[in-house]
Amino acid sequence: MLENQDGPDDAGSIAQRVRQLLESQGVAKRQYATEIQRILGLSYSQALRKIKGENPWTILQLRAVAAEYGESAAQLVADDASQGSEAESPDGVARASLTIGGRDYECQAEIGSRLSANRSPEFVAIMSGDRWHVFPRDAAPAGEKFEVYRISIQVREISDPAVAVVDDDPAITEQICSYLNRTGFIAKGYTSYRSFLAELKSASFDAVIIDWLLDGITARYPIEEIISAAPAPLVYLLTGKIATGEASEVEMAEIIQKYDISALEKPLRLPWLVADLNRRLNQRRD
Repeated sequence: MLENQDGPDDAGSIAQRVRQLLESQGVAKRQYATEIQRILGLSYSQALRKIKGENPWTILQLRAVAAEYGESAAQLVADDASQGSEAESPDGVARASLTIGGRDYECQAEIGSRLSANRSPEFVAIMSGDRWHVFPRDAAPAGEKFEVYRISIQVREISDPAVAVVDDDPAITEQICSYLNRTGFIAKGYTSYRSFLAELKSASFDAVIIDWLLDGITARYPIEEIISAAPAPLVYLLTGKIATGEASEVEMAEIIQKYDISALEKPLRLPWLVADLNRRLNQRRD
């Protein structure tokens, strides 16, 4: 893109060539900004700054202006700037925002000429400000539209979520971890608060399933430590001792409300746990 050129007069020099092109096409001087606004789909103030040389031009914008009058963009770009731009933006490829189904994705888009009435490409691009926005043709908002030949999206690889399971009963810890490891998670078990908190200092978890009572001590302090992590993992508070009176429902309710955590009673319904984990983790990714 030309805006990355080192020369301080690049934008001014290019704007001068654009003005010369407009003049050669019979466009009145007072209409220069209006014409650039129409061709590129900019606001009037943005177009005015470009025509004055106050804002940088991209090679795609210059191609669009030149194509409007059946000219080559080469006449608008100095030889050295043209070579540098093509190296950075080969074949009209530019960074853009792709909008599909109400969600935006960063992409590289190969953008062509202004859309003509007899063309119906699957995707179109609209310049808004100094940025390209790509839409399915039927979902594109109003504005000057350009053909899109190719879109490339770099998909971020999402690793399996890490889950800590803290319970002083090794059989329960093993059961939960085994099930989670078979259903798309990386689970690790701990049989004491101390061992878990020691690892929490250096490890990162997406979720923690923690028993409310271990050796007569409640999980209040461990939960406070978990919540203070950045980013804080999801927390599931596990208990099987409400019926026996060993666990205080009032105290547990206070913690649940204060930290917006989920409560689970033993015996666990593991498929339900996995479904809820997936749902809440997906919400966080969105």
